[in-house]
Amino acid sequence: SATSAAQSAMSAYNNASAAASNANAMALSADEQSKAAQQAAGIATNAAEMANTAATAADSAASYANSAANLAKEKAEKADIATDSAISATTRADAAAANAAAAMESINAVDGIVGGDGGGHYSPVTVIDSLREESAGVKLQRIIMDTAWWAHHDIILAAREIGYERTANGLRKKVGDGVKKWSELPYAIDAEVIDQANRIRGRYASRLCGMASHDTLISLTDSADASDFTSVKVLGKSTQDGIPATDAPLPVTGVTPTKVSVRGKNWIGYNNSLPYTNLGVKLTYSNGTYTLSGTSAGYPYKSIYTIPANTLRGTYRLSKTVASGTDTAYIRIIDRTVTPAVPYSESVYATPFTMNGIHNELQVEIACSAGITYNESFYIQLELGSTNTAYEAYTGTDYQLPALSALHRIGSIADSYDAVSGLETRNIGIETFDGTESFINPTLSPNTIRFQYPYAP
Repeated sequence: SATSAAQSAMSAYNNASAAASNANAMALSADEQSKAAQQAAGIATNAAEMANTAATAADSAASYANSAANLAKEKAEKADIATDSAISATTRADAAAANAAAAMESINAVDGIVGGDGGGHYSPVTVIDSLREESAGVKLQRIIMDTAWWAHHDIILAAREIGYERTANGLRKKVGDGVKKWSELPYAIDAEVIDQANRIRGRYASRLCGMASHDTLISLTDSADASDFTSVKVLGKSTQDGIPATDAPLPVTGVTPTKVSVRGKNWIGYNNSLPYTNLGVKLTYSNGTYTLSGTSAGYPYKSIYTIPANTLRGTYRLSKTVASGTDTAYIRIIDRTVTPAVPYSESVYATPFTMNGIHNELQVEIACSAGITYNESFYIQLELGSTNTAYEAYTGTDYQLPALSALHRIGSIADSYDAVSGLETRNIGIETFDGTESFINPTLSPNTIRFQYPYAP
């Protein structure tokens, strides 16, 4: 029994030990499971963070996708507009090509240049701004060709059809009348040039004069009363004030035209200085008539017009025509820029006087003598020539020219400016030497040293 009890106790002990081992094992397993659970929780947290990051990236991608979609839409709309423009441009190009073809057919029909001139094939005509109109079944257009083409073909332009001749100096225009050949048509002047010509024309009668600084009178006499000037050309001139020396060079000065002055036969105008009263006499003016009245207590005089410097060139006659009363007062042209004053002409002498175009500013004066009673009306006239002619009222206008650089001349070659067309032509160049040049082939003769300077424009 004791043995049995001992065995039972041993068995119980063993069972208890086994139970303890199992308990230990289960404790270890629970700890491991706790650690595993912690690791799983960490992994889950990381996964959640990655999911959030991915969601943010997805949102950004969606925004970029929307922007890209909008941009693509805008580009598509612009592409549609560009396509429409291209279609419109193509349509216009087709129309222009059709117009050019029609123009070629028109010219070819008139002239037969395509395979029909018998003397060579000319370049096609260039169409400029074809007019969208027809006159009597003829399509009007503007064409341009060179001088040789027009001279060779000499075609008849339709009425109001315009042809341009290409020259080295630009385009020259003719307008057809449907009858005359090209060679028979005059060159046309544009409206603005015609307007200028109408203002600078012969209706001002016998003298057209232009003034230039440092130069004398430039004149054109006996201009036609009913014609337009197509060209009024001012030529250059070169001068030096003295004789240059090697150690004292002098500048070469050109002329600078400032205005074109149109004058009638009578050169004396009126300076709006009247009425005037002095020393007992009174001078008045009305419609070209001067009236002098009163008894002079001295020698009064009055300037009634100023002649600009360097404008008189040639022989002139100063005259006075009495309209009423007694011919008592006298008139004179006098230089009062110097002392004593220098008279050039007085009516009492009634003789011509000659000017060389170089003079100071001159005054036209009416003068009285002491103790004379004046009661007369009269006209005054200064005219080119040695003989008095019938009085004409003063007419004149000044036309200012644009600012120009000086115009020069060497021998018969000169710079020029055309006051009608506005064409400025420069034929004189300026070469400045500083002493470093290499002159070649010097030749000597009495009082002359001739050099040759290598020059390439």
